[in-house]
Amino acid sequence: TMNFKEVIGVGGYSTVYLAKFPNKALGAVKVYNGSQRLHQVFKNELEINQKFDHPNIVKLTGYCDEREEGVLVFEYIPKGNLQEHLHNSKSVTLTWKQRISIAYQVAHALSYLHEGTNALQIVHGDIKASNIILDEHLEPRLCDFGLAKEGFSSMVKPPSSSRGIPMVGSPG
Repeated sequence: TMNFKEVIGVGGYSTVYLAKFPNKALGAVKVYNGSQRLHQVFKNELEINQKFDHPNIVKLTGYCDEREEGVLVFEYIPKGNLQEHLHNSKSVTLTWKQRISIAYQVAHALSYLHEGTNALQIVHGDIKASNIILDEHLEPRLCDFGLAKEGFSSMVKPPSSSRGIPMVGSPG
């Protein structure tokens, strides 16, 4: 982590640092430290990230689970997040073709999470432009699964009864 010098992200529950490994590879090291509740968020994100493999979801490459601190190690995605590309004048402006491609790939990743494999269904819980990171080819990866939940709740998946009009969109 180069002594935790280079912060590449800060969230409500953790800080993400750039790491350079002995083999010259780069990684993103997400550090949770503090309360028992934060440790539970770490455990949840670790458990969820170990259950899938998809080209548009950031890959977990390692972790460390200590009593007071949890650390997740992810592949490093170099081009920052979608929020920066959409709203920062210093970033490369995305063409409409690139934007449509990113939206399509994110939708594909969400479909994978929701429909899953082996009956696994995951609700990300925090989809936003800053949780979509872009690689050197501007291919998106979903990240930050700290609020993710396994399985659909009745609030997310409409009941299968034939009475009434089925819900469309999100509750609230």
